[in-house]
Amino acid sequence: MTISNKCFTVVFGKPAGKNIGIITEYKGGYKLTDYDFGVGVAAENMVRELNDKLGVSATLQNDMEINSMFFWYEDRSENAMNELYAAFETLESSEA
Repeated sequence: MTISNKCFTVVFGKPAGKNIGIITEYKGGYKLTDYDFGVGVAAENMVRELNDKLGVSATLQNDMEINSMFFWYEDRSENAMNELYAAFETLESSEA
């Protein structure tokens, strides 16, 4: 199975009917859809089901959500992501 370069995400803070976005790899942000999966857990469960069908794991979805907000980091290995999170923690502690 090929992994999609897109995933669905719940955009918190938006009302039902305007709270499902599509993230496209290497593009910043997300595009809102007209899908209405409700709010909260119902919407999250439906998004998870759709992403499963696309071959996008929960971990990959999370990575795509983070990358769409900040940057696209090509190495998605666990070690690379741990290094990335450690760098964020270091940055946050230095700003405190």
